[in-house]
Amino acid sequence: MELANQHGSRAAMLALCAALLLAGGAAGAAPKSPSQDAGLKEVLRKAQGVLHQLSAEKAALEAEKASLLGEKAALETQVKTLEQAVRKLEPLPAQLEQCKKTGTEALQSAKADFDSRIEQAKGREQTLMGRQRDIVAQAKDIQADNQLLVEAVKEREQWIAQCGERNRSLLSANQELVEKYKEKGFWDQVTDLEPLTGLGKVQTENAAEDYRYKLHQLKATPFQPAVAPQENPPAPAAVEEEGTGEQP
Repeated sequence: MELANQHGSRAAMLALCAALLLAGGAAGAAPKSPSQDAGLKEVLRKAQGVLHQLSAEKAALEAEKASLLGEKAALETQVKTLEQAVRKLEPLPAQLEQCKKTGTEALQSAKADFDSRIEQAKGREQTLMGRQRDIVAQAKDIQADNQLLVEAVKEREQWIAQCGERNRSLLSANQELVEKYKEKGFWDQVTDLEPLTGLGKVQTENAAEDYRYKLHQLKATPFQPAVAPQENPPAPAAVEEEGTGEQP
């Protein structure tokens, strides 16, 4: 806008200068009076002043033009630089989209792998927990079996002690029977009286019955554990042999 105003004022001054020159030419052709000569000189002086001003403005405009051309060249260089930068940036959206797609696929793959590892870990944990439960159950069974074995050993020791005691009592009864056989002379006399009194038969039967009673009382009973282990139950034949082996 300012530049347009300057051009308008220059055009007006040029028109004024042209008018003055024409007026000066016309005045030179006609006879001059002193007042006219002074007026013409004044007009010429003003025209020269306008010309000087126009020359100065032209020089300023030339300098401004040169500056503007320099700025234009600089701006054109910047535009070219920006265009090159834009061309370099043009593939970036596609690269960014490709990177985004690749990153998403990698993230999904990593997530799937992580989920698979989590499931595998859960399966191993469940397997280990099942084994642990089995081991605890086996340990409890072994502990129960050991307790049963301890109780069985205690009962067997008690049974052996009873068998020993009964064997000692049976030996004493046998010794008593032997002592009675040593008194055969007395029994012979009793037998001689048998036809009359029958005392010998009665005494003999009483002694035999008493001996049989003692044998029955001292007979060793087969060992029968209170609770037999589940895994290895004793065979009946083995029990009978074991019981008979303790009998005299």
